[in-house]
Amino acid sequence: MWNVMIGGYTHTHHYKESPDLFRTMLESNYEANDVTFVSVLPACALDIRKWMHAYIGRKFAESSDTSLFTSLIDMYAKCGDIDAATTILKSVAPKSLASCHPMISGI
Repeated sequence: MWNVMIGGYTHTHHYKESPDLFRTMLESNYEANDVTFVSVLPACALDIRKWMHAYIGRKFAESSDTSLFTSLIDMYAKCGDIDAATTILKSVAPKSLASCHPMISGI
């Protein structure tokens, strides 16, 4: 339910409500998963995104879910931080067109 609501806010361009609901979810002792982050990352300010990147790095370091890391690449590329996006892209294995596309779009 949390992921659907967070994703719905982001999808409908309610960029303030999505991170607010994410914060409420965490305060309610629900744990975020990869789908949560893919949904909320596009709606977050840069300072929150960096916190989320660190959290994802700790929690999903061994994950092979390229969509999560592709979302991080997209987030940094859209913010103009191509160096951070490149660093994440280098760590993604296996690379795919989907993981490279945000880099191409961000340059």
